[in-house]
Amino acid sequence: MISQKVRPGREDEYRRWQDRTNEVAGEFDGFEGTEQYPPPSAEGNEWVVVFRFSHLDQLTAWMGSDTRRELLEQGRDLFEEAPTQEVLAGGTPVRDAVTAVVSHDVRPDQERAFVSWQEKILSAQRKFPGFMGSELFRPVKGVQDKWVAAFRFDTRHHLDKWPESTTRRKLLDEGRGAFVSYDVRKVGSAFGSWFRFEQGTEEGAPPNWKQAMSVVLALYPTVEILNLVVSPRLAALGLPGYLALFISNVLSVCILTWLLMPLVNRALAFWLMPGQARSLRIDVAGAAVVAICWLAFVVIFGLTTGRQPAPGDAHDEEVVMSEHSWRSRIEGALLRRGDAGYETARARALWNELKPDRYPDVIVRATCERDVQEVLKLAVSRGLRLAVRAGGHSWCGSPLRDGGILLDLSGLNQWKIDADSATATVQPGVIGSRFARELARRDLAFPAGHCPSVALGGYLLSGGLGWNSGLWGVGCASVLEITAVTADGEVLRCTEEEHPGLFWAARGAGPGFFAVVTSFRLRLQPRPTALATTSYVFPLAAVGPVADWATETARELPANVELSFLLAGGDASGVTDGPWPKVVVVTATAFANSHTEAVGALHPLRSCPLSERPLSRRLDEPTSLAVLYDASMDLWPDKHRYAADTLWSHEDYAVLLAKLGDAVAKAPSGESFVLAPVSPVSQEDELLRNMAFSVLGESYVVPYAVWADPAQDDVNVHWLRDAMHVVEPFGTGHYIAEADLTADPSRARRSFTAADWDRLQSLRAEYDPQSLLFSYLSA
Repeated sequence: MISQKVRPGREDEYRRWQDRTNEVAGEFDGFEGTEQYPPPSAEGNEWVVVFRFSHLDQLTAWMGSDTRRELLEQGRDLFEEAPTQEVLAGGTPVRDAVTAVVSHDVRPDQERAFVSWQEKILSAQRKFPGFMGSELFRPVKGVQDKWVAAFRFDTRHHLDKWPESTTRRKLLDEGRGAFVSYDVRKVGSAFGSWFRFEQGTEEGAPPNWKQAMSVVLALYPTVEILNLVVSPRLAALGLPGYLALFISNVLSVCILTWLLMPLVNRALAFWLMPGQARSLRIDVAGAAVVAICWLAFVVIFGLTTGRQPAPGDAHDEEVVMSEHSWRSRIEGALLRRGDAGYETARARALWNELKPDRYPDVIVRATCERDVQEVLKLAVSRGLRLAVRAGGHSWCGSPLRDGGILLDLSGLNQWKIDADSATATVQPGVIGSRFARELARRDLAFPAGHCPSVALGGYLLSGGLGWNSGLWGVGCASVLEITAVTADGEVLRCTEEEHPGLFWAARGAGPGFFAVVTSFRLRLQPRPTALATTSYVFPLAAVGPVADWATETARELPANVELSFLLAGGDASGVTDGPWPKVVVVTATAFANSHTEAVGALHPLRSCPLSERPLSRRLDEPTSLAVLYDASMDLWPDKHRYAADTLWSHEDYAVLLAKLGDAVAKAPSGESFVLAPVSPVSQEDELLRNMAFSVLGESYVVPYAVWADPAQDDVNVHWLRDAMHVVEPFGTGHYIAEADLTADPSRARRSFTAADWDRLQSLRAEYDPQSLLFSYLSA
């Protein structure tokens, strides 16, 4: 249960922030829902939110996650003070509980009687020892229909006396006519077992803020001394990092439990002991004593352990750092192969369930730009190469390499939108669909990727074939500036004028880019307010004439219409009108500012002269970006295994799709398909200028093998390779973002023009002469 005092006038911003927080929390295991309670009166500003999870460990994972910390940082300016939180364990006895929360299902038309009864409850509670106050939260229409009462006592002993009392039982019987049922939840103390006083004192614990200050007082010197004395000896014994860390943790807990915390309790009993009335002067004096001790320890250890080298010091490379030293310099999580959690982090590096057998030595999840600099220095000092991931959507698993360091940028997922200048600054871990939704609230748009879970980092570095790119250009055409950390740890701002070579390469080089981008500044577009779709479904056997008709008609379509072919089974295509085994679907989506404009843009497709009668036809249907993303997820469902490859060609779609249609008809998985966008890139010279991304043909096709059974890995990968083998004689190149780089050593080179490839190699030699960052994955 989280209480948050929202700054006056910022309630709407808070609601949007809270909605986003609720949405993100919903992605964590065990999430059951949220309840939100506004201030009980117009004059109040304290909002209460309850997050419900199935189990305590699942709640703990959410509360301690980097994602939640980032959201709290984003919303910090919305609150007058730091939010307070209480963890409620429903129905479980919790030692040292000091708070109870009771939810009431109030009968209809009995609200006033219930409120009057609650006032009697409060009047009775005030007479009980240790009572500290109560709050009553009204239902929120459409969100929560229960009334919630929270009451606090100074000790668990006093809290338990209240519900067991005769007074409370009589009041409960009196109020039963006002409510159907009720539920009681109790709050536990944060560090209960470390706060015990002599026999004869009241049972309980001091307030959590005092506990936290006291624990830090004992914990800081313990950990510092263990790091200085024990850790080097454990390392000298050759113990792996995960085992040495476990031993250090055991020692620190034992020292705190049986030595230091009893000493702290005795020394600060005048301030800590519960159940005693004390003045504000005593509370302030005790807090001051603890703070002075903190400062003393910081000064002592600062003088005795020496200064850590600052980033950029000339002797940095001469410093041989211990494993603990690196962990302390990096704010994010650092996992070595063999550590607990390593395999989970390795698996999460790829969205694809098909995980290649490649194992980095170290995985680091960065939380800030400084982490990136530290990881690069770690790589240099240890002689390790570096691979980078943001959203992990590389079909062939480019971020996963054998050995070296995997730098995970998914935690860098913040954005800043400037509606006045129609620009935004985004970090690489920002998910495209979430960014698009936030832009839509401000009547802005950006050509984000078609798959809703794609992050912007790898998408923009590879070029970015996204929504409405025929009009707006590929995603990287909207990149105005980047911030990049180079192999030597330097942070560079790159534009067309500053470091123009690095800026050019960042717009299309893909997974072989030779620096780490920590932010992009993007040009935004006005949001199209009316989207409409026309689609035809034909038997797969008619793919040749369908391709001829659609590509000819596409010449009459304006740039704001996105036309594509889909060759698939009926299930994979999303078509539900019939039981057809294999089909070719023609879909056109107009991005317009009125439905009339959208219908006009789609008009050339209204008549279809083919003798083959379409199995299904839908004309000018209104749609939305959310609906389009849902359709994309039907093509790329979670928890599936994927292999993909791409081909640019100068050959007609009719020829290419006829060849690939034969392959789809024989696909071992009914979920595999071929996608062929027509004119996926704007033809405007200005939107193709100054970028490494290369358009290598008039036609473009992408076969996807999609399956779920690991036993079918080989047969599905072979199907993809065989399908590509049939059309490769017609090919002129590949798209680096989705090319199967493991299929042939030439895949990466053939994803760029010869001149662009040569320039990329020259720039890599300039910015990463030691090849610190992995280049393109190959066979």
